[in-house]
This record gives sequence, C-alpha cells and structure tokens, in this order.
Amino acid sequence: MPKRWKKSSPMSEHQTYEFLAIDHPLDRAAMDWLRSLSSRADISPNRFYNEYNYSDFRGSPIELMRRHFDVHLYLANFAAATFMVRVPLGVLAADQLMAFRTEDTFSVERTPTHWILSWTLMHEDGDFDPFWEHESGGWLGRLLPIRDELLRGDLRSLYIGWLQAVLIGEVGEDDPEPLSLPGLGQLTPAQQALAELMQVDVDLLEAAATGSPELADEDDELADMGAWLDSLSVGQARPYLRCLLCGEAREAESRVRRDYFAWRRENDLESTVPAAPRRRVADLQAEVEAARQRREAREQREREAAEARKQKARAAHLALVFEDADANWERVERHTAPTSGRGYSDAARLIRDLADAHRQHDQEAAFTRRFQKFLEKYQRRRALLEKLRKAGLPVDD
Repeated sequence: MPKRWKKSSPMSEHQTYEFLAIDHPLDRAAMDWLRSLSSRADISPNRFYNEYNYSDFRGSPIELMRRHFDVHLYLANFAAATFMVRVPLGVLAADQLMAFRTEDTFSVERTPTHWILSWTLMHEDGDFDPFWEHESGGWLGRLLPIRDELLRGDLRSLYIGWLQAVLIGEVGEDDPEPLSLPGLGQLTPAQQALAELMQVDVDLLEAAATGSPELADEDDELADMGAWLDSLSVGQARPYLRCLLCGEAREAESRVRRDYFAWRRENDLESTVPAAPRRRVADLQAEVEAARQRREAREQREREAAEARKQKARAAHLALVFEDADANWERVERHTAPTSGRGYSDAARLIRDLADAHRQHDQEAAFTRRFQKFLEKYQRRRALLEKLRKAGLPVDD
C-alpha cells in the first residue's frame, strides 16, 4: 500500500485491492497462503480481490507481486492509487526502465526473474473526488492491456508515469525527458485510462504529444515479425508448440513475445522512427499554455457544432408540431383533463412547443388567440397556471 496522505473528507475509508495472475495460475498452496492474509477476499486461481472500509489489508502488495501476480490495482477514496505490472526480465531493457524511474510516482524493482513496475498517484492534499467512488474492477479492465503493450516493447505508459512526476514537481525544469518516444499523440485506450487514473493534466499530455513522431508503419512491424519467424529453427520453435499442445497458450504467447522483442533489441530494431531530440521539462511546460488554448478552441468548436445540431433537430421537431397544431392542442386538453401534476407538466411542455413552432412560422398571433382561450377555460387551475409560468409562457396573475 502506498504511504498515507492527509485526508480531509469526513467520509469513511474505502479501499480495494485487486491482483491478477496471468502467466501462471495459482496453485493450492498459494491460494491457502493468500487466504491466511484475508478471510473475506475473493480468491481464485487467477484473482485476489477484497474491499476494506474500516480496516486494512494485512499483506504486502509488492510481496504478492513478487511471488504470484502479474497485475495489481489499489484504489482508495482518500485519493490514492497504485497500479503495478510484472513482466519477465527479458522483455524490457534495464537502462530504458531506469530512465523513467522517479522517487515516488514511478518505481522499478528487479526480482531474479521479473521487473515489477509501479505507478503511484501522489495527492498531497487528500481532497476527496467522486472519481474514487468507482469500483476497481472496471478500472483494472481498462488498464490491463498495458501489460501486453509493455511485452511488445511499448514504453508510452512509462512516459505517463514520468509526466505525473512533472506535474508534482518531482523533476526539475532543466531535466530532460527520459527518452524521445514516438506515438505520444496516439495513446492507446489503456494508456489514456492510465493517464486518467494518475490524473495527468490533459494539456500536459498534449504538450508532450507535440513534436512526438508518429508510430512506425504497421507494414514495417509485420516485416520484422516475418524476418524473425524466418530466422527460427525447428528446435527454437519446438518449445512454443509444446506449450500450445499442453494447453499453456498464455505461456506460449509470453515466450514468443519475449523472444521476439529480445531479437528486435539485439538487431537494433526497437523503432524504425527517427528519434526526435529530447526535450527539457521547461520546454514541455512552455508548450502547455499553447496546448490549453488549442484544447479550448477545439472544445468551443465542438460545443458550437453540438448546439447547431441541437437547433436543427429542434427546428425539425417544431415544424412537425406546427404542421399538426390542431391535434397537438387536443393532446394538451387530454393532458389537462386529469388535473394531475404530471399531466400539467406534459401540457406545459407541449404548449411551449406550440408557442415556439408558431413563432418559427411567424404565426404568433394565431398562437396567442388559441392560448388565451385555453387560459380562460382553465383560469381556476392554479397548479396548471404555475406549470405554465415555469415553462416561460405569458400567464397573468
């Protein structure tokens, strides 16, 4: 569990711990050990899940990751979160990982067989946010593809952890970005979810994307895969096939990916996209204001387009209301007859539409005459008159 921060909300604590075993299901001994840590947890060969409202988990999340699990998500309603991923050592190069490591927000641990990567949200003021009311299950489903992306050598999720360090001032203005990565403007849905979970500012994300080269062409990636497959001997391919025959498809996939990306690194094929110069933190921060202005202009255009669509739909609706005005006045009478609050509300909405429809067709005088007759008929219905006033219709006291 991450360190505790001051909590300003009077609400009770709510914490969720979820772990997934992907490459190797848990055996009975492992499940018994987990049960000794929590009597109420939901435990299966692939998952550990528990919620805490007035107590805390007795185990150590990092120890569970070292021993059994490949993915972990911790969420708390006092604005804390930790996301962990475990990948085999051969998947990622040590110098790449260490380039992104920070003191608090993104950590890296090496075990004899794996890397354990941890993203931690730092929220010093502890302000409660309704964002934390969501159950962790939905979040983990959104974040889970990040592990597969890392297995493919995609480091953009690591960059997101570093950006959070930029936000909280954990890195200095003169510090360079860890690596110049392509595709920062083409984040996957899982990477976008990680940025949302870590509350990375959207304008900082866009600033980072500015100047980031686009990802390599898919045809180039397929060509690299074909070259690797052509280089395999029967003996090298046999372990993958044996895993498949033994029903260990996940293990086969993991081994194939690990060996393929190791081959890419050995042959200097990590990226066919030319690397851009590394930027300083100050360079990114200087771009944030421009990114904010672009976002606000884009959002304004979207609002205007949405309003135009709304007005067009409204005009089409009012045209139909005007075309069938007599039938709509009859509907008003039917809504009014039961002397019920709901009927009055429906009647007021329909009369409002009739008023707007007549105005749209320059027939306001015709509406006024019909409306005045309606008011004279129901002048003693105070509840109805009040509904009409609230709908913005001209009703005299």
